[in-house]
Amino acid sequence: MLYSPPQNHDGRGGRAISEVLRNAWARLVHKQFLFVYPLVIGVVDAAAFFAVYTALGGQLSWAEFARADFAAGAYLHAHLDQLARPGLPLLVAIAAGVCVCFVAAAVRAPFYHAIAGPSYPTSPRSWRELSRLFVFYLILYPVVRIVPDFFEAGASIAAVAGVALLVVSVLLIYVDYAIVLEDLPVVTAVSRNLRLLRRGWAPTIFAFLAFALSYNLVWGFYQSHFEGSFRLLFPISWFLVNALFALVGDVVFIFLYDHLRRS
Repeated sequence: MLYSPPQNHDGRGGRAISEVLRNAWARLVHKQFLFVYPLVIGVVDAAAFFAVYTALGGQLSWAEFARADFAAGAYLHAHLDQLARPGLPLLVAIAAGVCVCFVAAAVRAPFYHAIAGPSYPTSPRSWRELSRLFVFYLILYPVVRIVPDFFEAGASIAAVAGVALLVVSVLLIYVDYAIVLEDLPVVTAVSRNLRLLRRGWAPTIFAFLAFALSYNLVWGFYQSHFEGSFRLLFPISWFLVNALFALVGDVVFIFLYDHLRRS
């Protein structure tokens, strides 16, 4: 159990949110090594994008790569013609995507257990757990990471796609937690996720919107700097901030997930 929920509590409202935040903060304070997990995933994401970037003929410059990686969606959109044709860039993109999904599953499974439990696992509990999470990410990542790149930024269809993406993200928010922490198959985990959302849609949406707004504010700050000149360590700071957001987001939502399933 992640924590002992209060008695006679319906799992809704400000009290539920404050309870989740209190327990999430306690876990962040006492388990500092959790930061390593999202850092590893961030490194793999950057390496995968670098492979695609070089296959597309990107300039081998730290500044140019950092700008392209920060706005990866816009960069891939600008090279859709190359990626849509059979050839090396497409093969590299597919291989990089599969590798990202596999590593994300291999790292996130023990990461979730580390958040929920007393120890720091270094691998998934079983191949079954790993394969289930890998399959889920193979389905999810193309939807949330690739489909948006087909729409030009600023266009009306892009705005509609962005709203649809937010809805999908909320509707699937607890699926990977259910796969790992309840040992459920993907389809069963989706059903479990929807039941939890019906039970606690208000705190879930509140936490999701607060997180998304905070991330977009920080992203906008960094965007203004990436568009100009920057020092060597500036992209590294963005890399660390991304990892911090991933860490805090997963800790908060795992505690909210546990609160809802036990309320």
